[in-house]
Amino acid sequence: MTKKNPQNPWTRYADDGTIHCRSEREAKRILEDLKTRMLECGLEIHPGKSKIVYCRSDQHDNRYENESFDFLGYTFRRRYVKSKNGNFFNTFSPAVSKDASQRFRNKIKEIRRVCKTISLESLAEIMNPVIRGWMNYFMVFGSREARKEVDYVNKTLVQWIKRKFKVTLKSNGKAWRMLARLAKSQPKLFCHWEKGIVPTIG
Repeated sequence: MTKKNPQNPWTRYADDGTIHCRSEREAKRILEDLKTRMLECGLEIHPGKSKIVYCRSDQHDNRYENESFDFLGYTFRRRYVKSKNGNFFNTFSPAVSKDASQRFRNKIKEIRRVCKTISLESLAEIMNPVIRGWMNYFMVFGSREARKEVDYVNKTLVQWIKRKFKVTLKSNGKAWRMLARLAKSQPKLFCHWEKGIVPTIG
């Protein structure tokens, strides 16, 4: 790629990669060249994972077969976002993918399921490495989407509290209020609480 197509920036991670092309025609030509080269090496490009994606950030009347793609846990697509000065604009940018979000939720849910009887402090010790790793990776880009998934941890903690104190806490409201008090009195207990992602009422 670097020798024959120096004008096309590309990124590779393990057996996945992306190539930036200037036109659809150029993209088709490079894809065919890659298929030929892979065959020469006794390899094959995965037909289901390899596609040409239209990556324009502006609105357009034409519709293309592929206008988004997933790479390294992120979904890249056109988004309507808010700038730091409060203005909204279109951009083609990454945010956590649905698959990555679901894996995170499943992991948190599984921890809650198997840790029914331990203390909240012990639960925090188990959850924090998972939450911290998620935040460090996915809140770099598209932090709003990633924040929603981290907030799911608070919802999971409410369910944990309801099961832990089922005699005295029968409603969601009571559990949320208890969790909010804990976040206020022990703001460093969970790493996402330290970042301001705390349980709120109403």
